[in-house]
Amino acid sequence: MRSVVVSASNPLPVFVSATYRNDLGGGKEALELYKKLKDVKDHFRQPYSALSLERSLGELDGFLEELSVGNWDGFEAEPISKGAAARVKLFLELLPAHIPMPEIIPEPDGNIGLEWEFDGDFWLIFSFSGDGTIHYVGSFGKGIKAKGSEFFSFEIPSEIAGKICRLFREAK
Repeated sequence: MRSVVVSASNPLPVFVSATYRNDLGGGKEALELYKKLKDVKDHFRQPYSALSLERSLGELDGFLEELSVGNWDGFEAEPISKGAAARVKLFLELLPAHIPMPEIIPEPDGNIGLEWEFDGDFWLIFSFSGDGTIHYVGSFGKGIKAKGSEFFSFEIPSEIAGKICRLFREAK
């Protein structure tokens, strides 16, 4: 898996995967490092986020509770997928602290969407399914489009990270 290269020409954002998994052999030192890194991310997330992580996670929990039955929209929508919600939660937690939280959008097929939009010509939409697939589509200015799919498990895929970097770099 490729990493996003951060340099003077590509200063946004730094994606740091900080997951602690005891079942993968993480010891006491790894747990302490994980906790410290999480505290730093949480501290810096607040001033830069349009919506705080906590508010976004609360909104996601609300969707899961309210939309867990079929026909929640009156047009035969599928229940929101618990697997999709779990992946969206992890994705939001892994976003760099200086990236504003996206809008969370329940989708009628049971998937969950995340969307950033700037001035109409710059936007990026992700659709998370319960099986770990992220479908995306975006616009990075007039005529510059992107779409595709990536698998998501415990880190943000480099292709997805690159699209987020590009959106925030070019939407300025």
